[in-house]
Amino acid sequence: MKNLVMTLAVVSSFISTQSFAADTNVSRENNGYAQIGITRVSSEVSGIDLIHPVATATVGYNFNKNFAGEVVAGAGVGDDTTYVGVARIVTSVDSIFGAYLKAKTEITPDLAIFARVGALHANTSASSQFAAASGNSTSFSFGAGLEYNFTKTIYGQVDYMSLSNKDGTSSQGPSASVGFNF
Repeated sequence: MKNLVMTLAVVSSFISTQSFAADTNVSRENNGYAQIGITRVSSEVSGIDLIHPVATATVGYNFNKNFAGEVVAGAGVGDDTTYVGVARIVTSVDSIFGAYLKAKTEITPDLAIFARVGALHANTSASSQFAAASGNSTSFSFGAGLEYNFTKTIYGQVDYMSLSNKDGTSSQGPSASVGFNF
């Protein structure tokens, strides 16, 4: 799956680079966009599997029809409880912040495929009856997805992102969102 995502990212980047070079007249109509969504973050921490739903908000700007920049912010909307021995551990994603470059190309007039690369910062916490801890991490992040235009201004999006892979901890997951072009 990781190789497929990287291949899609490279191909989409190449296509958008070619389109950016050819498209010097950027339309000023609907260059900005905002979306809200939900991500199912699946993490593995020291051999323990955790799942957290995270609500996200994204604001982006289309430099042209094939290339955009965006920022993402989010917060966990649920905790995960697991047991290690007799210890009950409750974990949560407190907040996430990220910045991405997004390359996309149309498959049909209403359907596009995209790849996204950037960095994501996450603040997390864990507690048990014995102790509590919090931490933060910034990591390279990438993924790919599909975007469908319901109307000229409203669209839906699904993607799969590798959110973090650092220091023996990995987080990834699918997301779904609805957006508005302005």
